[in-house]
Order: sequence, then structure tokens, then C-alpha cells
Amino acid sequence: MQNQKPKIGDNLTVTRNFQTLAVSCAKEETVIRGILCKSEKILSADLYALDLRGSVLQNCVFEDCGFEKASFSDVIFKDCNFSGCTFSESWFGRCRFENCKAVGAEFLEAVLKHTEMENCNFSYAVFDRTQWENAVLKAGKFDDASFAQTIWKSMYLADSSFVKNNFFQSKLGNVSFADCQFLAPTVSAHGEELRGVQISAQQAVDLIGIFGLKVI
Repeated sequence: MQNQKPKIGDNLTVTRNFQTLAVSCAKEETVIRGILCKSEKILSADLYALDLRGSVLQNCVFEDCGFEKASFSDVIFKDCNFSGCTFSESWFGRCRFENCKAVGAEFLEAVLKHTEMENCNFSYAVFDRTQWENAVLKAGKFDDASFAQTIWKSMYLADSSFVKNNFFQSKLGNVSFADCQFLAPTVSAHGEELRGVQISAQQAVDLIGIFGLKVI
């Protein structure tokens, strides 16, 4: 797997009021490029179809914000909180989430390509019908998140927690959970979602119970 890193310029423009800028550009359908936004709190912003490129958002808090059909290209999100926000039908390309929190956030039908999430908490997030390709999930918490009808291609998972996830009708390919905590997934009766998935011997023992089998 070849994960492409965000391409960020050396001379970013510092913005002091991201909410005003983002709302204005989203309404006018203009692109925001090369900005650095630090330590801002954005409340109940409608950022529908926002187009952000080559930028860094650091230590920002977004509360009850809507990013439906937004596009993020070459963007770094560092120490940000997106809990409860909506990213339905959004697109992420060459993005990195570092030390971020997005508990209960909704990413319904989003596309995530060459996107990395490290030391992040996405518990209870909704990733139903999302498409992932060449993505890296490291040292993260994804417990109780829903990945129903999701497509994963060329994924790398490490040191992350996947407990009580809904993978119903998902296509996980040959993804490896062997270096992660992987417990109590929800799958179909015959477990087709797990076909080709790589797990450890202990994980196999834990998963046997899903199909009503017992180890004696």
C-alpha cells in the first residue's frame, strides 16, 4: 500500500476568523487554499460544500457544524474536535487527522483516499456506505462506530481498537486486524463480511462465538 501524504506549502496564510471565511467561501463556491487556522471555536456553522485545500487546522473545536458534501484535499487536522459534526457525502484526499476527536460524527457516504488517522477517537462515529482507499488508521479508537455497507481497499490498521462495530454488508477485502483489538463485530448470519480478513489466533477464538461455535 502506498499512502500519499498531504502536500502543504511552506507559506501558509494565518486566518483569525475561519468561520466567517469558510461560510462565505462555501456560499460563493470558492476554494480556500493555503491557510493556517489555530485555536478557534466554530459553532453551528453551515459549511455545505466547503472546498479546503493545502491547509492546516490546529487545536480547533467545531460544535454542531455541517460539512455535507465538503471537499478536503491536502489538509492536516491536528488536535481538533469534530464530535457530533456531519460530513455526509464529503471527500477527503491526502488528509491527515492527528490527535483529533470526532465522537458520534457522521461520515455517511463519504470518500476517504490516502487519508491517515493517528491517535484519534472516532467512537460512535457513523461511516456507513463510505469508501476507503489507501488509508492508514493507527493508535485510534473506533469502538461502537458503524461501518455498514462500507468498502475498504488497501487499508493499514495498527494499534487501534475496533469493538462492537457494525460491518453489515461491508467489503473489507484482505484487511488485517491482527495488530488491533477486534471484538464483537456485527456481521451477517454467514459472516461473508469477514471473508479474507486477517486476524490473530486469539481473535479467531473470540470471533467463533459469533457463529454459535464453542472451543473445547
